Amino acid sequence: MIGIDISTGGTYNILNNQIVGLVNQYAGSSTSSVTRGIRITTGIANITGNQIASIASVAPHTTLTATGVSVAGIQMSSITAGNHIIEGNIVRGIANGAPAGATGVYGIVYSGPAANRGQIRRNEVAYLGNQSSNTGALIV
Repeated sequence: MIGIDISTGGTYNILNNQIVGLVNQYAGSSTSSVTRGIRITTGIANITGNQIASIASVAPHTTLTATGVSVAGIQMSSITAGNHIIEGNIVRGIANGAPAGATGVYGIVYSGPAANRGQIRRNEVAYLGNQSSNTGALIV
């Protein structure tokens, strides 16, 4: 379940959007069941001034990589070289409700190109939660 998903090349301005109330009820173990407010997997992106709130999942899968974690507010994983910007976004209330498993919750996750890393600045990230009792569970 993804609010805004960019998966084709190009340059994108993702500006001043409100993405609120995405709840993924998938309770299976597939690692393809991810929940994101905004996800960029290719291209160059300027992600600025967005409000992302109340994004949740109960998916118990345990892939803890940047692209595989079960729930994230903003995921920028494009390896396209360019001036990627993540600025002035508000990310609040991101949670995983799975009771077990080494699940992960990320506010903003950036795994862009090795060169030309981009700019991540002046974002607000608050109220991240993970209900798992597993000692490997993450909140980043």
